[in-house]
Amino acid sequence: MRRRGLAGSFWPTDLEVLLLRTALVDRENARNAWRQLRPVLRLDELEPAALVLLPLLHRRLGELELDDELRSRLRGIRRHTWYVNHLRLERLRDAARALADAGAEPLVVGSFELPVLYYGDLGARAVALLQVLVRPADDAAATGALGTGGWRVVDRSAHATRFRRREDQCVVYRRLFHEFTDVGGRYAPADYGGTAVSLSLAGVDARALGAADELCNVCLQGARPNFPRSAVWAADAAVVVEAAGPELDWDRVVEQSRRLRATLRLHDALSFLRRELDVTVPRRVLEELARTPTRPRERLAHAAAAASIPAVGPPPESLTRFLRMTADRSASGALRLLPGFLQDEWGLERRSQVALRAARKGAARLATAARHASTAGGRG
Repeated sequence: MRRRGLAGSFWPTDLEVLLLRTALVDRENARNAWRQLRPVLRLDELEPAALVLLPLLHRRLGELELDDELRSRLRGIRRHTWYVNHLRLERLRDAARALADAGAEPLVVGSFELPVLYYGDLGARAVALLQVLVRPADDAAATGALGTGGWRVVDRSAHATRFRRREDQCVVYRRLFHEFTDVGGRYAPADYGGTAVSLSLAGVDARALGAADELCNVCLQGARPNFPRSAVWAADAAVVVEAAGPELDWDRVVEQSRRLRATLRLHDALSFLRRELDVTVPRRVLEELARTPTRPRERLAHAAAAASIPAVGPPPESLTRFLRMTADRSASGALRLLPGFLQDEWGLERRSQVALRAARKGAARLATAARHASTAGGRG
């Protein structure tokens, strides 16, 4: 769904905005949104992006004292979410403890800290896996600790490792905001440690990002084409802002986005939240983000990262990262860096392997597009 003045077509649909408004805005406006939403709300026809918002919708209908025949079904969805989250957290807490005992000092990011710290309700927001951030120097210790606990590596990239144990998953990040950062540290966020906050995960002491960094992470990860498409990032961001209240360090939000050269995406995300969901984003923050100088290649990267080609999806993330990483170089200078960039990006031992890996990635992308086109044709 396109939104006026914002790049990309990935924004929540009109129905999802009504769901979000019913769940999040003040009582009078929430009631107005519900009156518009109810005649077109058919639970059996909702897309996954809207389904994940239903537990939060049930909680709000109770707060608004709105009695409706859908509430019993919504109550069941919320109870199921609570139950699955509790079970999953019980199974994952040994991973959190193992990481802490190994001295990795993990920060929980984009997962269980959201319902625990900000929603205040494990039934309001489903969480599929545990995600943590560790310092690159502690990556080996983290991998060893999880391996001892029966977790096996299923995928490893330049910025993260994904582990699986039976039906559960855990992702250990070495770098956050990986779309905007580089291995050499030329572009890096301010340290998270000084603003981190404490939380308890099923009785295990842990830490999470501070509210300003949490907001940046939610917006920069969410306000882009994702598969499957998601609208829950908008709820997460709104709840973080509301829970933090006047203590939210907006100056740090601006600082982090400038250090990452992510002001364009953050400006779009915060503009959407303020305009569509009445989130209390200070106007001065949007003005400061808009005033931040950007280079042509950064603007091109922003437009490319927000685009989604039918049946193909968004451009490769490596392309948009390369545009950002070389924004301050000439075109010829950037092209000279491309082979080395791709070697590092794909974790290859030799530069001569780049061409073959690029061909394989291109073939895989075309095959995926063909499967999606075939599936869409079958539905039609």
